[in-house]
Amino acid sequence: SIVLPSRDEQNKFEQIYRQADKSKFGDFKSQFIEMVGDPRNNPKGWPTKRLSELAEYSIGLTYKPEQICDDGTIVLRSGNIQDGKISFSDIVRVNAPIKESLFVKEDDILMCSRNGSASLVGKVAMIPDINEPMTFGAFMTIIRSAEAKYLYLYFQSQDFRERVSEGKSSTMNQITQKMLDKVEVPFPDKDVRETLSAIASQADKSKSVIQKTLVYLNDIQSDELGKIA
Repeated sequence: SIVLPSRDEQNKFEQIYRQADKSKFGDFKSQFIEMVGDPRNNPKGWPTKRLSELAEYSIGLTYKPEQICDDGTIVLRSGNIQDGKISFSDIVRVNAPIKESLFVKEDDILMCSRNGSASLVGKVAMIPDINEPMTFGAFMTIIRSAEAKYLYLYFQSQDFRERVSEGKSSTMNQITQKMLDKVEVPFPDKDVRETLSAIASQADKSKSVIQKTLVYLNDIQSDELGKIA
């Protein structure tokens, strides 16, 4: 028979995981600042590039309420970005015509570009390896770039938040494509960018292992409780 940790122990494990994830997220920011410098004053004198030189971006799918269904295509929305990662805990599916360009790809950056809540605008997550076609909603933007992992870290910076805050108004907070065009990104040497990208990738793998363990523990406990019932 399988010996299960108690529910309390599982909860503690989950809390440790969440705390570790937050500290890793903080580490990303500090490592970015250490290696690149604060983008607001670019103390290391790196060359800069316009975001439009580094990436392509597009706005998502507009759909009608009656197109929502149980077995259609997943539409990623702002709620699917949690702690800088894609979450599938609350998904919407639609049965609607979708252009090829609106399907997301692995390593795309999903950004919340329009929302009534200012704190949500600018939130980003990397699209992971997915096992079915997915699109994204009209208040979201997909940013596609060969430098995606580096840009993902840059988008967490205070510099980016300040650059896009100009577009916020009392009625709607938004990041337009014109605003993205104007963003200038510090562009350090290739080895610096690759090191930061590798750090981000490794942390994602660590998190994935812990997530799968939590799901496995919960599934086993549910099965065992089902047998008792």
